[in-house]
This record gives sequence, C-alpha cells and structure tokens, in this order.
Amino acid sequence: REMGLGSLQDVNLSQARTMRSEWASILASGRDPIDLRDERLAAARAMSEDWNPTFKVAAQKTYESRKATFRKRKDDRWLSPLRVHLFEPIGDKRLTEINRNDVINVLRSIWHTKHPTAHRVLLRTGIVFAHFSLLGVDLDPLFVKRVRLELGAVRQVVQHRKA
Repeated sequence: REMGLGSLQDVNLSQARTMRSEWASILASGRDPIDLRDERLAAARAMSEDWNPTFKVAAQKTYESRKATFRKRKDDRWLSPLRVHLFEPIGDKRLTEINRNDVINVLRSIWHTKHPTAHRVLLRTGIVFAHFSLLGVDLDPLFVKRVRLELGAVRQVVQHRKA
C-alpha cells in the first residue's frame, strides 16, 4: 500500500522528509501507518464540535432543523422538557459520552410521578440521538428503547374528576 503525505502546496520537501521518517519508524515498529493516521483523524473528528457536539448544542440544532414542521403554538415548547430536565445534568457532555445511566438517573425521579413529561423527555432525547446518528455520529440506535426498558413499565392510575 502507498500513503500520500499531502499535496506539494501543503507540504514542502523538508516537511515531507520529516513525515516520511516518522511514518517509516511507525511501519518498522509493526503498525500500519495508514490505519494509525485514520484513527488519529477519527479521534480528532470525534472531539470536534460539529461531529460530536454537546447534548445542549445537539438538541438546539435538532430543534432548529425541525422547527419549520411545528405548529406555531408548539414550536417554542419543543425544547422546554429537555431544558428543564436534561440540560443541567448532561447538557455539557458530548453525545458519545452520554450513557444510559446518565439519562436513567435523571428520569427515574419523575418516571412514575410525572410520566407524560418523562416520556416526552425520553422521546425528544431519542430524536436528538437519531438526528445526529444520521449525520454520522457513532451512537447506539437502540438507546431510547434500552433506557425505557430499564425504567420499567408505568401503571397508569385513573383519576376521576367531578364535572
């Protein structure tokens, strides 16, 4: 296999010689330089804000991309459950750093007492994850289903109100 070091406009001769000796030493140690370069690029991309945003930024970008489909009355309320329940505990975490326990710990306290709200938070979290999964972020496609399974079933108690 052959590996390019960059175009002549980007890399001068002395830089190319230095890079060649670095990659040759990596090859001599038994590692594949192309695979190593790809791993480094993937790691750099994963830490970039565009490829792996924080949950708060991801939710806001998802909201902006879906806003045109909302009815006028509801468009400003889509982010509200996420703001109230998730932005504080996990809003500053990168999407790939969020695990099921992070979301479960937040939702467990309201799962049985405020189930409609907790359900909304979970559904919108799933929408955010699906949106960025389609954009190329490596996320678990079954994230929401696994969280829902761990939170358990909810027994709906019917409360009758007098007319």
